[in-house]
Amino acid sequence: AGAERAKRFGRPGRAPRPGKGGGLQVLVVADTHFGKYAWSRTTGHGDYDLDHADRFVRDTGERLIDSGDAQRPAARVIAFLGDLFHYDGAGQAKTTAGTPLERDGRLEKMLGTGCEALHALIHRSAATVPTRVVIVPGNHDETHTAWFRTLTQVAFRGSKAVAVADEFTHRQYLRHGGNLLGFAHGHRARRTLPQLMALERPSDWGQTVYREIHTGHLHSQRSRVTRVVNDDGLDTIDGVIVRTAPAICPPDDWHSQEGYVGSRQAMESFFYRPSGGLDGMIVAAPRMEAA
Repeated sequence: AGAERAKRFGRPGRAPRPGKGGGLQVLVVADTHFGKYAWSRTTGHGDYDLDHADRFVRDTGERLIDSGDAQRPAARVIAFLGDLFHYDGAGQAKTTAGTPLERDGRLEKMLGTGCEALHALIHRSAATVPTRVVIVPGNHDETHTAWFRTLTQVAFRGSKAVAVADEFTHRQYLRHGGNLLGFAHGHRARRTLPQLMALERPSDWGQTVYREIHTGHLHSQRSRVTRVVNDDGLDTIDGVIVRTAPAICPPDDWHSQEGYVGSRQAMESFFYRPSGGLDGMIVAAPRMEAA
């Protein structure tokens, strides 16, 4: 029981030995929407509830971590990019901004199931690679993100293998060698994210050769190359890549009725070389037969 409790709550232990190549793996976990309901007979697409979310997140995330271990990265980042939970606050079926939702009203079960599954990914990652955790809020779960961040910081306090970013901003950054990486949910200031990266991290910007920003929110898989323009209207940096992560969940009634369908259910992982640049990526889809 003591060993299981230590594993669950992140008691300090021996730090894993980093890989020799100096590479970085980034696992993007966005739009898991714990507490969301979707019924295939009204949406025309897949079913989704807390049991599906738990299985999909654990299985898909752990398979990406397993694949990452084979690359022997020196470090791993797990980026939680918001909308981890489908609604915000007790007693309401609404997003942070008040948009009505169909949802599982068992608040305690939603929070418990979500935290257990998301923390399981951190534990699995930290067992083999030193892991940094980044958490930014979404448009569905600003309040729940705040306490999830605090809970995660407390759960892994003192861990030699896990570092949880102690930041509360909607945009966060991480430099690894020649790479500057940004993280945001993507529902605010989306068109100006590259400019904001340059303004908010000028020193890191000047010392890196490769820059990417990871977002979620749109429940679709895409990348966009963006140009940054200075006050004189001249291109100063060309090639900031803004990535949009897919969602692990299928469309619910509202998304189906509005025609927001056809995107792949998946989770993504990226590998960066220390000198700067993307080495590769892996996409994993949930195994539907397990649902």
